Amino acid sequence: MRNVKCLLGLALAISMPSAVQAQWAVGSPGERQASGDEGRFSYIVFADPIPGREVEFNDWYQNQHMGDLLQLQGWEGAQRFRLVTEVSRRRAPDGSRRFGYSIIWDLDGADIGAVRGQVGPLIEGGKSRKSPAFDYSSRAGVSVTYKVETPRILRSDGVRSSLPAPDDYSTPRANRYLVMEMIDRAEGISDAEFVEALDEHLQDVLNVPGWMAAQRLCFTIVPPRPGGPPFTQFPEVLILWEVEGEDAQELARARELALEGGTISALPIDPATKQISWWEPISPYITLEDIFRDEAAQENAK
Repeated sequence: MRNVKCLLGLALAISMPSAVQAQWAVGSPGERQASGDEGRFSYIVFADPIPGREVEFNDWYQNQHMGDLLQLQGWEGAQRFRLVTEVSRRRAPDGSRRFGYSIIWDLDGADIGAVRGQVGPLIEGGKSRKSPAFDYSSRAGVSVTYKVETPRILRSDGVRSSLPAPDDYSTPRANRYLVMEMIDRAEGISDAEFVEALDEHLQDVLNVPGWMAAQRLCFTIVPPRPGGPPFTQFPEVLILWEVEGEDAQELARARELALEGGTISALPIDPATKQISWWEPISPYITLEDIFRDEAAQENAK
């Protein structure tokens, strides 16, 4: 197994239609860094429903499972996404099948293994209820944990997300997307060289229209829980891009053209291990306070 070292330096609708406009904001606001001495992690789970049970799968995930796990210590928030198939084909370049759904759990803690390890007892004890629409077999899904390495970076030109004016009846809200880009450095590139190239690349891409924010994370090995998805080796760096605009294909092409034209600095990466996928948010970003908002309001009213 490759020894990966961190570099220096993610009440709801019960069901959803088969196609939605990607209009939820992506992730929590702010810089998205851990508080104090704790680390901040993105725990990403990729999965598909049992065939024919997609509505039930989404209902359970958003109206039950998210609330169950957000009761755990260190589980700060979560958001669900669906694969944008017009940009990301269901087959990855290596021939493997891409999953159609993902969820990003934001975790904080000094011991990420202990934070994630709370899930097993929660499910085994029955407090977190299972769904017949979710495939619990060991190879039905895959998960990965990345540690936050940088604050969330916004565009340097001051352009931010905006809504059409209330009296504008013809301009739709922008569609919003999450792009997961996983990469390994090219052979012979040092930590310092790679970090410098990454920082320059992020700033360059954030000058492309529609590319709004980015955050860099590094792969973290966490032993899989018994009965959970098996360990899978992922690339060492994850860049989470926030992108918005009318059409995902046009947004992807804008970046490609900038790279071809030389306005984006190329990264010294191993192209054989690069993974990039586009996702549309299908839930808002949810915290424990969102799940129990009514109960908290009633308690405060006493």
